[in-house]
Amino acid sequence: MAKTELIPTFKQRTKAMLLCYVVFIILYMSAQYYSVYRGLDWSIVLTLDTYIPFIEWMIIPYATSGLFFLLAFYWTDTRYQLRLLTKRMLIVSGIAFIGFITFPIAYAVDKPQHTITLFNPLFDFITTWDTHYNQAPSLHVAYSIVFMTVVEQTKRFTKATKAFLQLWLALVALSTLFVYQHHLIDIITAIVVCLLVFYFVPNKEKALYLNIKKGLLYFILATILLFILCDTTSIYLSPHSALEKDVYLLSVIPNA
Repeated sequence: MAKTELIPTFKQRTKAMLLCYVVFIILYMSAQYYSVYRGLDWSIVLTLDTYIPFIEWMIIPYATSGLFFLLAFYWTDTRYQLRLLTKRMLIVSGIAFIGFITFPIAYAVDKPQHTITLFNPLFDFITTWDTHYNQAPSLHVAYSIVFMTVVEQTKRFTKATKAFLQLWLALVALSTLFVYQHHLIDIITAIVVCLLVFYFVPNKEKALYLNIKKGLLYFILATILLFILCDTTSIYLSPHSALEKDVYLLSVIPNA
């Protein structure tokens, strides 16, 4: 009976998911509004960013990030796992918000026009509701890493299903580069944020495997990338046009 009580109810899962979603929307849109209002574009472009191709079909995994956001809370096996996921999601969102308003980094590369009509609704959604701000750290990447830990620790999936979901989450993270939504620096900072969150909010059930080993791997990869690319970084600064600012403000405040 005690074991059954450790399983979160549908209501508890839904409350946790809605809490994280509402916090994400409030913080993300507030940071976006603030950045556009300031009207400055700080962009950090690494040399490798200029070699990344635009791959239209990558919009598919990119668009499924929201689906994982909804489902991950229902994949936890225990109330402890649900609380852990909720804490990590809230902290990641909070750190990202601080980064967004402290360093309003913008996407700097011109985006090619997509040619596959089937993908129009997905690209149009990005164009309508998002701007080129809120870049570092990439929440698409940070959330994907957090969701990977949920998939890894749950017992409800087979090994094959887990492998597929992990691979798909990796595609979600990589898609941010190939649909020209994020630069490499955004990916690196997202990995660093997750490393810090895993360290300060550890999984006591599998602390060694999920937090130390995986955290060290992320740190090593991020450090290698930083050492290779730090001396080939270009930083751009350009003012936002008044017209673009006015158009965005009208779009986020319909009654304005």
